[in-house]
Amino acid sequence: MSETPWRDDPLYGGMPDEAAKRSWLASERRKAEVIQHPNQKAPPTEGEPRFKFRLLRDIRAEPPKKDWLIKGVFALGETSAWIAPPGKLKSALIGEASFAIASNLPDWHGYRVKRSGAVIYFALERVSLVERRLLEEPTTINIVSRDEVDICDTQSKSRGWAKGLHLIRSVVSEAILESGKDHRVGLDGPIVKAVPLHTPRRLHKRRYVGTGDGDREAAERKAWSRNLKAAQDNRLISGEMHQGQELIWFSSNKP
Repeated sequence: MSETPWRDDPLYGGMPDEAAKRSWLASERRKAEVIQHPNQKAPPTEGEPRFKFRLLRDIRAEPPKKDWLIKGVFALGETSAWIAPPGKLKSALIGEASFAIASNLPDWHGYRVKRSGAVIYFALERVSLVERRLLEEPTTINIVSRDEVDICDTQSKSRGWAKGLHLIRSVVSEAILESGKDHRVGLDGPIVKAVPLHTPRRLHKRRYVGTGDGDREAAERKAWSRNLKAAQDNRLISGEMHQGQELIWFSSNKP
């Protein structure tokens, strides 16, 4: 390098020699400070491309493996957006998922909970409503004693929920989250969260997906009757008449 590099640099052309020297030395100090900063990389050297690029053939065909919290739903290092009209259970489901992760439950509505840990819930609006919902969640996902409450149990998948019954389980759970009420079974039985049968029935009609080209309504009616009976026969769902309405709830599934 020249002993007077500022004279060789066209950037400083036309400046008095002493001023050009001071300016060049200050610029070099700033460059050194940037390079020495732990979060910065040295600027590219001459001939090195300023921006890195990869050819299409160098890109992996498969995406990198995700570190799931709830498999297929939440992963570490990602941001999720839950979008739906008001009153469609976004907050209720998010709150329930938060408790599933924080409480190390085995699954959340059939989706496996892969990792557990602390959860921070930011209530950005309607704080009092969020607090009331979160206070209800421990009972909704069966963290409290069954002697006190017996309602939607997210562990029930391992207790006999066959694949064909997942829609029944989902619509009953959604109905209870949306409008479930405390109900004492019989005269002196346990208190459960129950819902009128017509509520999950309505959800089932809307969400049922046929497997053929036949009459969807007929197929949906058969699927509802068959799978509800199977869930009741396996003591996954219980029910009784109360004040002229047929109520159903999730069973404890005890022998």
